[in-house]
Amino acid sequence: MHKTKYTFLIALLLAAGTMSRAQLTDPASLQTCAGVKEVQLPAEDRPSAEEAKEMTKCVSESLYYGYGKQADYVAARKCAYLELDRDLKDKAFSGKTILMMVYANGKGAERKLDVALKLACEVEGSPGDWAGRIRQLDMMRKAAPSAPSNNFGICDHSSGPYWYAQCAIQGDKADKIERDQRLETIQRKWDGEEKRAFRSLRAAANRYFKLRVTKETDLTVTFEVQEIALLENTFIEMVDQVERGETPKFTEADLRLAESDLNGAFAHTQSGKPTHWGTVTPDEIKNTQLAWTAYRDAWINFGKVKYPKVTEVSWKTWIDKQRRELLEKFQH
Repeated sequence: MHKTKYTFLIALLLAAGTMSRAQLTDPASLQTCAGVKEVQLPAEDRPSAEEAKEMTKCVSESLYYGYGKQADYVAARKCAYLELDRDLKDKAFSGKTILMMVYANGKGAERKLDVALKLACEVEGSPGDWAGRIRQLDMMRKAAPSAPSNNFGICDHSSGPYWYAQCAIQGDKADKIERDQRLETIQRKWDGEEKRAFRSLRAAANRYFKLRVTKETDLTVTFEVQEIALLENTFIEMVDQVERGETPKFTEADLRLAESDLNGAFAHTQSGKPTHWGTVTPDEIKNTQLAWTAYRDAWINFGKVKYPKVTEVSWKTWIDKQRRELLEKFQH
């Protein structure tokens, strides 16, 4: 698998022992954990031997969150027990993490906050995140049985580097499904030629977005999954906008000005000293610019098929302006 800067960052966090070296230091949380140390996981909640054979390839995360399908909390609980046996240390949303949420929320099993707390004490992370989840569950346990409670999730407390990254990945899985569904809805009434032209645009967008994020974004201060999501959401808004009839309308003079501004911004990235660019280099911007040019051409080709009344000048100006805004950020 190609390892991007983002996945490399996650690997570094794991290799450096971000999880294992952290220590829970909050006195109240330590006291709470001492009180649930001997709590046992309910043996009756484990899958039967026959069920275990049928669930050898199950993924509790997918079962618990659904990801475009109906969540199956019972199956998630059974699968999580099997993952405990497999000791999947490299998977954040599995085993103890899923079981903690199952017992905290009473989804897939009877609600047992002592069990959820025991697991919360064992699922590591940054000291603040650790203490936050333990204190939240302890407050839920002390509340009156009839008191309403919010849905508990591991990402409620995820400001530390490891869980912040993992929760960003998890959240985007659901967001991506929504984005794909939105695009499918937009294309529902398009004919075959229009859909083929859009597939070419989509492919060019994917190539450009990948380079824009991995080569032209300082990933020491953000995560790839978040930056890709921003580009994807902007792209969908653009498609939705023109489909509503709000197509770009620009003149030759507008294009000349846009191209002049864009060329100036790009030239600056090639001649300036990237002292504040983090992981970004002039060569990487140059390579990304080539992918962007193909992306702009794909918009023009798509526009000719789907919106033939819109001029090529308008498409170019529209896309040039957006690219210029991204490149101008390197001037600060």
